[in-house]
Amino acid sequence: MIVAGLKLTGRGGLALIRNGRIELASTLLDVDVEGSTKAAVDRVAETLGAIRRTVDAVDAWVVDGGPGTTDGRLRLGPPDAPVELAAAGHLDTHPPVVAEGTLTVGGTAVPYVSYAHLAGHVAATYCTSPFARDGAGATVLVWDADSFPCLARVDGRGRSESRGELFPITGMVLDLAARVLGPAGQGREPAPGAALADLAGSGTVRTEVTTLVGRLVDEHFEADTAAAKEYRASVLGRGRSVEPSVWHTTAFLTDLRRAADAHGVDAADLAAGLQRFLGGLLAERLADLLAGDGPVDLCFTGSAAGSPALTAALREHPLVRRMWVPPYPDGAAGAVGAAALGLGDGLRWLPWDLRLGPLPGRTPHVPPGWSTAPCRPEELARLIHRTGLPAVVLRGRLYAGPGPVGSRAILAPATAPATRDLLNRLADRPAYRRAAALCLRDRAAAVFRPDAADPHAGYDRQLMPAWRSRLPVVTRADGTARVSAADDDAVLRTILREYRTWSDVPVLAVLGEVDVALGVLDTVEAALRWGGVELVWADGVLHRRVHPGGQRRSTK
Repeated sequence: MIVAGLKLTGRGGLALIRNGRIELASTLLDVDVEGSTKAAVDRVAETLGAIRRTVDAVDAWVVDGGPGTTDGRLRLGPPDAPVELAAAGHLDTHPPVVAEGTLTVGGTAVPYVSYAHLAGHVAATYCTSPFARDGAGATVLVWDADSFPCLARVDGRGRSESRGELFPITGMVLDLAARVLGPAGQGREPAPGAALADLAGSGTVRTEVTTLVGRLVDEHFEADTAAAKEYRASVLGRGRSVEPSVWHTTAFLTDLRRAADAHGVDAADLAAGLQRFLGGLLAERLADLLAGDGPVDLCFTGSAAGSPALTAALREHPLVRRMWVPPYPDGAAGAVGAAALGLGDGLRWLPWDLRLGPLPGRTPHVPPGWSTAPCRPEELARLIHRTGLPAVVLRGRLYAGPGPVGSRAILAPATAPATRDLLNRLADRPAYRRAAALCLRDRAAAVFRPDAADPHAGYDRQLMPAWRSRLPVVTRADGTARVSAADDDAVLRTILREYRTWSDVPVLAVLGEVDVALGVLDTVEAALRWGGVELVWADGVLHRRVHPGGQRRSTK
């Protein structure tokens, strides 16, 4: 039995569950959130082919239930249906089918059904958690870009029920905050949470700023004012209508920026205050809804779960016994959740691993200007150390997650400020952004506290004082970094050990595929065509740019 889950909004996603195990979980890449869903559907057959599956092999198709679309694009729901198709009340084990119809995939017409989007988030998160693996229940908190933070409870038999909403602010606030509060020239749209964390890491949390944030949050979202009432009504009380949420949230952030300017508060301090307030509000309201429950095992998901500051605020709360933040990015998570709901027999443990995406594919023709030669991981590590150049590293099946590290990444020395600036230019990001840190677990205790035991880079770490000035590419102004352990990947582990042998530095900077640009690191061919770096390494083969006269560039 093979069930396929599809997410046809955002970057798109495709997942396969085969005989009760997740066989594929991948974003579909280069799918425009504002474009036709046809772009996502067209990638499905291609992605299936990359793992030697066909459209005909799929027994059931389930589409993640997002907001309906019009103008010839797929609409999830009847034409006169309201946009709210995934309200918090639909976080149950057996949510209603919100749409059904037929899609054409790879020239084949296939029937599909669609379930509520937030219910899919609950399913994807719980079914991949250690709590489901142990047959235990858990509390699931979903805060997505177009939803209010919603709480669900899943019992040990996989039955889920809604526990309500925490506050009427959509996760869109994290998407917009760095752009509205930060300096001009943001480049492309920043990733939720991560860009705000980097900007906040350059500032100081000040009581007067968090007080200002709290006052404006109340005025714009929760007060008994005409504007706040109109906002809550416009999003149907659930946050499912994206456009009113964007407009209203942008107005809130603009007012916040103006008030801060009037008081002489710079962008970094304002971001730090906003981040601290939202983390505190999330933990406070979670505790209110859990009053009397005692310590719980918590799953946190949705786009807001990409914010290390929010995950830290929840993890440190005394009511949270253990915490799980799934490593899947949003597109893959939506697809996994849709497929899990399509199984139709409650939520249960779905065995999985990180390497669930397609293979990078062969590069039959290397474009002019590139040399090709065999290269072991140890040789690549020495080359990165000797030249100081960043390198694209591609190997094996695409990671389903996490964002900062995986089988499609750019590795670079973390020791030179010029490298920080170069990586930000490559990713079209503002200058205050920092790359993630990749470290071996047995060396992490000497550099970070606590050590980097989390392979998914879901939490921030403090750097030891002696290392802060030595690692400017990954270190924020407040001395924190986003850290991922490399122990679960044999190639990355080898590269890091050899790099440390030559440099005496146990850390490399890393930009994951989602940090760079859509599709740039999808294949070797795409990386060479992009040409943003001098070195592209894929499964034992090094492609290196050859400059006029045969010269190769070095930073040393």
